[in-house]
Amino acid sequence: MRVATKYIHLATDYFAANDVQDIQIVTSFGATEGAPASGAAEAIVDITSTGATLAANNLRVPEDGVILKSQANLAAALEANWSPEAHSAAKQILARLSAFQRAADMLEVKFNAGADKVSQNALKVFGAVTISVTNTHDGHFVTLLIDRSQLQNITEFLATKQIGMTVSKPDFVFSPRNELFERLAGAIL
Repeated sequence: MRVATKYIHLATDYFAANDVQDIQIVTSFGATEGAPASGAAEAIVDITSTGATLAANNLRVPEDGVILKSQANLAAALEANWSPEAHSAAKQILARLSAFQRAADMLEVKFNAGADKVSQNALKVFGAVTISVTNTHDGHFVTLLIDRSQLQNITEFLATKQIGMTVSKPDFVFSPRNELFERLAGAIL
């Protein structure tokens, strides 16, 4: 079987470690995902993060096909000359990273409570944070921020009140405290 990749050593080492034989590595210099469609290879070894490119090219990762998992890491030189500009940039970067990380566990729930205002205290039982309540002639429009684990509980609670809802994922959830920057600032001062 021919396998197209830019990662020659990684692919070769992986196949050798797993006693996979009869593999011919085909060097790819770009658009590796197109190799099977073009007939250049039957399989590929490439990086993926969302899987969108795989889906667009009608490819899939076999159950035992993950060769390596990795993630980016931000490192700071604690003994560097931290100017006010560097402090400011680090504060902004770490605030966004923290907000992005926090958003991964949160959901935004929106619903029209109609003429009956849903008790804010009842929603706090689920750990919901009220973002806004807008009163209009059509009712009370409520937007909540909830922990992802509470989705089923909120859904069931609102269903008992005959209230539907929409759910979306926030991109960022900022906190008044920038704990990542506080840790960095404590280490470099």
